[in-house]
Amino acid sequence: MALEVKDLCKMYGRLRAVDGLTMGVRSRECFGLLGVNGAGKTTTFDILTGQSFATAGSARIDKRDVTEQIPIGYCPQFDALIELTAIQILARMHGFPEPKELAELVLHSVGMVDHADKLIRYYRLAFYYLYIIFGGQRRKISVGLALLAPTRIIILDEPTAGIDPKARREIWEVLSMMRDSSESALLLTSHSMDECEALCSRIAILQKGRMIAIGTSQQLKSRFVIE
Repeated sequence: MALEVKDLCKMYGRLRAVDGLTMGVRSRECFGLLGVNGAGKTTTFDILTGQSFATAGSARIDKRDVTEQIPIGYCPQFDALIELTAIQILARMHGFPEPKELAELVLHSVGMVDHADKLIRYYRLAFYYLYIIFGGQRRKISVGLALLAPTRIIILDEPTAGIDPKARREIWEVLSMMRDSSESALLLTSHSMDECEALCSRIAILQKGRMIAIGTSQQLKSRFVIE
């Protein structure tokens, strides 16, 4: 297993944000956590990425506890890109001494070659913030950064949230290619059953911190009415 989670719990005072979560993700599998806001998806990811500690239970990536320094590919829910060009971002975040070829390969795979030399920044015009690289394109770069990591697992927190349908489809294509051509496992969260169905071999539904169902999209559709 690339990822093993057992009886994971996270308490905030009396609030049980994650309640006894147990699951495993295999190499070359895309596993989806589906649920509404407050279901516990992002809290789970905070634990898996070392941003928070579990109250109880365990989580292991490649048989190592997540509290250790483990290399992972991570696309957070909200972009955290500094003011560099796209190609500089891809190279510097991963410390490549000769970055150009590899960074350009990733930019090509996510459809961002034309934006390689644009700054990742925003400026104010009238009463609006207009991005030099717009939201969908920034999101592609965040996904590209996650895919660059030489790791057993890539963790994506709502990778297509807030972007247009065209950009969403392009990201889906890249993630599908990664799932089918690498040894890495993919773990993603989403509000969308359509997204999970397009990408994931298995899906877990979270509700109020608990896993209430797990299976393929067809198995879940046979149990629940999902729009």
